[in-house]
Amino acid sequence: MAVTNDTTQLTGLLKNVYAKGIVDAYSFAAPLASRLIKFDQQAAGLGNTYNQPVDLQLENSFTSSAADTVPTFLAINAGKMENATATGCQLYGRSAVSYEAMARSKYPTQKAFETAVKRVTKRPSMSHLKRLAMQLICGRRGVAVVESSTNGTVTSTTIITAESWSAARFAGMVGATLSAQRANRSTAIFPTTVAGTASLTAVATSTRTLTIVGLAADMDDLSTANGVGAILYLESNGTITQFGNTTEIAGLEAWCNMSGTWFNIATGTYDLWNPNVYSTSTGVISFGKIVEAAEMTAPYGAVKKLVALCSVKAFSVLNTDLAALRQYDSSYKTSKGELGVEGIEFKCSVGTIEILPHPMCSDGICIIFAPDEVLRTGACDIEFVERNGEKLVLESATTPSGEMRTMSNQQLFVEQPRHLVYMSGITFG
Repeated sequence: MAVTNDTTQLTGLLKNVYAKGIVDAYSFAAPLASRLIKFDQQAAGLGNTYNQPVDLQLENSFTSSAADTVPTFLAINAGKMENATATGCQLYGRSAVSYEAMARSKYPTQKAFETAVKRVTKRPSMSHLKRLAMQLICGRRGVAVVESSTNGTVTSTTIITAESWSAARFAGMVGATLSAQRANRSTAIFPTTVAGTASLTAVATSTRTLTIVGLAADMDDLSTANGVGAILYLESNGTITQFGNTTEIAGLEAWCNMSGTWFNIATGTYDLWNPNVYSTSTGVISFGKIVEAAEMTAPYGAVKKLVALCSVKAFSVLNTDLAALRQYDSSYKTSKGELGVEGIEFKCSVGTIEILPHPMCSDGICIIFAPDEVLRTGACDIEFVERNGEKLVLESATTPSGEMRTMSNQQLFVEQPRHLVYMSGITFG
């Protein structure tokens, strides 16, 4: 029998206080999908394949002759046009909510902040948008490269390389299943026997460390020499035979590393169907290097505007660089000093360049592209699967719950790859 009336004796008296709403801790801005690389159903929506004729080779039969001579014509060397083709990649999201949760949250403001159906409807929409935004950047190239991995039987402590690290890619992703390939991008590390067996269980941003739990043999393989340089993907399919390097949207990083036959055109045959590589060891980023990299597009025709997509960390360096170069003008105030900017846009020899910081861009990579020449094509943008104009709720046959599904069918297409510039090996010290 208790002697003192403490909080355990007064449970019914004390109230729980809740905030006014729900915080979406995983919500991220998606400037690529919403502003720069839009999906236009009328212009790019397709039922089968998106086709873009590309004139890749000029006519090269020109005979020159001195005055008062009869020239002998060179043989005709005809130009060449190829047809670039793109097919949308499917992306599906699934969410389920129990009948009990639906009933107990049926009347918001009285019983809950909002209905469970509304919350579960919003969450997959945000999650799908993040997956899409991520694929627009690093689709088919993987979400991270392994620097080292230590095996603890079924738990692997994996450190990601500084160049490929993006904290935002893993934010809110605990519970996601992963797949991995060796550095040669042709041999699977896991899953090797059962799909969905390697899960992300923890993320340590300060040390770029992921904790992965999976089958003992798979985690051991990741921790051996096979793991160094291994490519991690968010698992893309319910089978062990498909990986993100074939099933995902080809993101900007993939376009900057194209090889072989790319979207039906041979990169080895046509110089114009290749990106520009500034450097694989760029070092500390600066305005001078970005301008120098952007100028690599000049021999291939001027564009209205270029965008330099970089990490937030790289943008901070450029922001400081700009602040150091600032000249005091009539806006200078003795009472308050303001340095830095939220966005950077400047003129250079090849036109206007906008510096766009994106949280899901790797710290060590910067990609320059022409937004007017990049588009999303496919059958549909992000939408809920519907029947007769209503969101389709599938009833579970084995549990008292309903399931909702999101889908998109898209592909990223770059009309002129020679207006791409890839800067990697960016460092910060």
